[in-house]
Formats: sequence, structure tokens, C-alpha cells
Amino acid sequence: MNIFLEEIKKYVKDNQYFNTIKNQDAFIDKIWNTFSLNCDIIAELKKMDCWLSVNENRRKKRYDRFVTNWLLRRTSNGKFY
Repeated sequence: MNIFLEEIKKYVKDNQYFNTIKNQDAFIDKIWNTFSLNCDIIAELKKMDCWLSVNENRRKKRYDRFVTNWLLRRTSNGKFY
């Protein structure tokens, strides 16, 4: 198995926000297959974690959707808004 994929799975499992995602393994496999060629997923997860901790009043209900949308914006044009 890919060492980066295992690192992502461990990070998501141990994270206070992302550990609430249902079907974590399937979700991580999906984001890995979709985004791994276009961005550093673990670095982006760390950026998300930082953003969430700073913006406590903007916490999300569905972190799977938040992660997907973040990565889509990150890979769509190379810019982050």
C-alpha cells in the first residue's frame, strides 16, 4: 500500500474535525484517486485543520464535503480563495 495514503488515513483518523467523516477509508481512497496527482493532500489537510482552528465560528457540519470542496478549489486553477 502507498505510504502517503496510509499517512493520510492516519491523519484523518486522529484529527478532531475529520475523524467524524463516515466511511473514512472509502472517502480517503476517493480523494486520493481524484486529487493525488494534482496536489499534496496531506499538506492541504493540515491547511484545512489550521483554517478550522482559527475560524471556530465557521465550523462545518459535513467535513467530507468541506474537504472535497477545498481540494476542488485548490486543483481547479492553482489558486486558493
